[in-house]
Amino acid sequence: MYTIGEMILLSAKEMKLRVEVKIWFSGESLLEYLRLGNSLDILFLDIELVSMKGMQVGEYIRNSAEDRNMQIVYISGNQTYAKDLFKTQPVDFLIKPVSRQQISDALCLAVKILHKSEKKFSFQSGRDYVFLYYDDILYFESVGHRICIRTMKGEYRYYDKIKNLEERLPGGFITIHQSFIVNS
Repeated sequence: MYTIGEMILLSAKEMKLRVEVKIWFSGESLLEYLRLGNSLDILFLDIELVSMKGMQVGEYIRNSAEDRNMQIVYISGNQTYAKDLFKTQPVDFLIKPVSRQQISDALCLAVKILHKSEKKFSFQSGRDYVFLYYDDILYFESVGHRICIRTMKGEYRYYDKIKNLEERLPGGFITIHQSFIVNS
């Protein structure tokens, strides 16, 4: 029997997706991760967490953090929650015991939704792949052989040339100097 994390990894491998699975054992630790400015693309969220319900985490994501891009898949052994979950706009609601096919179907749907709203800039920084919403980016600055990305939440750096960057960006980004591209 596979864990949910293992099922996600197996399904992602079959779909030829590169994923990183993180596991939290409490709603509080997940919220702390999000409050530190971290983001997730897809969240498989158990409703029956120890001290904080998964629904409360979902409400925080949608209402307090105002994150409408994260795709949430709720998991529960109790069907009575289904109606209350609509307020947090989940991708799916899976009833335990969860099969690998259910995980695969939910992951596939969440990925399709994410690709339809493909508004992210991606780059590799060291071993990590980083995805930033274009709307969150203030500007890019070329510093030596590195690109510095400034956002409201912080700064990111990776190796590239400004010319390569210009070709990748959608409309709405303006080159104002040979070393700066700003988000209009």
